Amino acid sequence: MDGTNIVVLLNELEAEDLIERRRSPEDRRRHLVALTEAGAKRLAEAECALAAVDNEVLGALDDSQREVLYNLLLQAARGSEVRCPLD
Repeated sequence: MDGTNIVVLLNELEAEDLIERRRSPEDRRRHLVALTEAGAKRLAEAECALAAVDNEVLGALDDSQREVLYNLLLQAARGSEVRCPLD
């Protein structure tokens, strides 16, 4: 992600009290980002919602089949450079 986009995202999360930023004691130019209690709660809710969707969509697959699918999707997402033959 572009640094500007990250700052915008962090600003939004901080405005909702989901994270807090503190200066790094080792390097005052850096910020440390930590989840707040509200942020941890929201993350847990999102993880539960994601698990529910996974179960709904992939309910017909057992755990090993889900793992195979996940690995295949990762491989497809990584992809490879597409080369077109020269005419």
